[in-house]
Amino acid sequence: MPRKSPSQVIEHRISLSDFERREIKQTLDAMQLRSNLDSAGRFVVGAAAVAVVGTAAFAALDIYKYVKDIPETVYDAVSGAGASLKQNVAKHEGNVIAGTANWVFDGISGLFGDDES
Repeated sequence: MPRKSPSQVIEHRISLSDFERREIKQTLDAMQLRSNLDSAGRFVVGAAAVAVVGTAAFAALDIYKYVKDIPETVYDAVSGAGASLKQNVAKHEGNVIAGTANWVFDGISGLFGDDES
């Protein structure tokens, strides 16, 4: 249903005194401050999270630098012990115990991928 055009226009005006203007300004300033503090709080939490993750990454990298050589060190120690055992066995070649020791050494070498026999 179409509306009839108005025959007159009524204007309502609200006038504020200095007191009301100050109160509204204080309220708006407080709301703006709260919004800014919320944003700053989120920024601080985000920055702290980035700092924690970055520190953890650097710590992991530092630990990796020390840990990565452990398998090679263990392999070198076991290989060195096996080579020493083989040299001692070579002195007693005809002995039955020496033959058994050679067999054990060959088994250890096979476990660690050493092709020497």
